[in-house]
Amino acid sequence: MRKYGTNDEVVKAFFNINELGPSSNSKGSIYWHNKNTLYSYGSHFPLAISISCDTYLLNGDSYSPTTNKHQSLTRRYCPNGFTTSISMLRRITENINEFKGKKWEKTGHNLDFIFERDGVYYGCEIKNSLSYIEREELDTKIEMCEFFKIIPLFIMRFAPKSYNNEIIRKGGFALIFKYQFYEMSQINLVRRIKEVLELPVDCPRAVEEGTIKRFEDWHKRKKDVNLKKIHNK
Repeated sequence: MRKYGTNDEVVKAFFNINELGPSSNSKGSIYWHNKNTLYSYGSHFPLAISISCDTYLLNGDSYSPTTNKHQSLTRRYCPNGFTTSISMLRRITENINEFKGKKWEKTGHNLDFIFERDGVYYGCEIKNSLSYIEREELDTKIEMCEFFKIIPLFIMRFAPKSYNNEIIRKGGFALIFKYQFYEMSQINLVRRIKEVLELPVDCPRAVEEGTIKRFEDWHKRKKDVNLKKIHNK
């Protein structure tokens, strides 16, 4: 494991695509073993989780004063990230076509993530783009969730009502954003895009608490129903 002299150097190395790691600071309090997750004082507290080649989930949970400092560094150097409560959802795996001994072979598609919350497994698909997800891909991802006996969860920058209705009809949840998100360092570009092209873009520091709460409230209402659905399939 490569040792860096400062916390800043460790965090910058994690977000540097040319650094392959693993790396830590001299005390080992902030580190990463691979390019998927950056930790503070251990695997119990992930600071940042990679969800694509240049986009990250940043942990908005509180833990300790020193971990809070690690979180500040993570937000400073992250090229493109969204802050949320990672304790609310526990990540199981990512970019997968195989789950609990079953392998999807009908098409070449993967699910972005599978999450678990209170015993309910969610197949999560994230689309942060101006264009809609293709209907064929939407149907395939829903079919994959049915195959794995998990609940469809789509996080998308807007979508036609027919898409949302189909997700709901299949027992899933669609978390819809109005804007395409960019990271904070691109704020001048985002302003230019808004002024010249009048496109729905934004660069928030974090996903609003109310947005996450929409899913959490739905999860609590549907938890017992979804548990029965998963175990009876």
